Amino acid sequence: MIRRSLGMPSLDPMEGRPARNRPDRLQLRVLGDAEASLDGRPIAFRTRKTLALLAYLALDPGLHPRERLADLLWPEADVVDARASLRTALNYLRQALGSSADSVITSTRESLGVRPGAPVDLDVAALTAAQQLARRSDGSALDEIEAATAQYRGPFLTGMLLPDAPDFEAWIEAQRTYWRGIEAELLDRLAKLQMTERDPAAAIGTLERWTSVDPDEDIAWQRLIEVHLRSDDTAGGRRAWSAYRKAMAELDAQPSHRMAELGSQVFGRRETRDLPRPAAIVTLAGGTGVWKARLVSEFLKSIGSAGADVAELERGLNELNRDTVRLRVELQAAVDVEQPVMAFAI
Repeated sequence: MIRRSLGMPSLDPMEGRPARNRPDRLQLRVLGDAEASLDGRPIAFRTRKTLALLAYLALDPGLHPRERLADLLWPEADVVDARASLRTALNYLRQALGSSADSVITSTRESLGVRPGAPVDLDVAALTAAQQLARRSDGSALDEIEAATAQYRGPFLTGMLLPDAPDFEAWIEAQRTYWRGIEAELLDRLAKLQMTERDPAAAIGTLERWTSVDPDEDIAWQRLIEVHLRSDDTAGGRRAWSAYRKAMAELDAQPSHRMAELGSQVFGRRETRDLPRPAAIVTLAGGTGVWKARLVSEFLKSIGSAGADVAELERGLNELNRDTVRLRVELQAAVDVEQPVMAFAI
């Protein structure tokens, strides 16, 4: 995580303006596909691990033991080879940064890192600043939060795969979880501010982005449908519900109880049989006969059971010879399952 500020352009102490001959600023974007540039000029790295090394060092400025870095990125190599690989990656990094290398990178025989206060601009820094502002602001930070969320282009270091460095991949996953959480917090806050400003269209756009970032975040879907309902936008609410059902199907998950309630509000009672509900158990006691078979048959038809299932149940009831019977019918409906699942015990 970022533990120090990443610095501002140096100022001429006599005139209070940017100093002459200042080093180029390094812009490093790590949310989404990694990108690096020097004063807007894109730069490339010879190996993926060179970029991985820069990202790791930039997020935690200061010196890091070379032994630790070598073991993190080349764990399968012996100590000598791992240290040699680290020196090669450092040389590639200096080549990519060119004349700006010394203003960004600091190193000793046993350690290396990004200089504290180096001319480095990280996209994640905007999210950290916006989070702090949102937590202490009374609502005046809408523009700043909106600008910060625009920095989130996708998960941390999207596409960065280093299967031969499992500890580094674990670090990437931890970073992805952390920054996704901050993005969700900011989007939630931004949508609330937009609703306070009576701008439901903007709030809907923000919440749709939140559901795309976190499709498994139930509260994001709840907020989205609630805004549609508050705006009397039934069609939009139905579209959001359909998108939610699709997301749940892809995640092999069932809608929450709260989302089922919201779905009922969006579609109305005629559509509620498509929503999840607890299993219903119907028990009939007494003798057998055509009347009971017909009663159960009509009940099953009323809730949409298939005719073949009804016919099978009728045959089973009519074939009973006992005078007294207790019938148990269990019905369970699930989203995207058109017919109830039926089990009965005699």
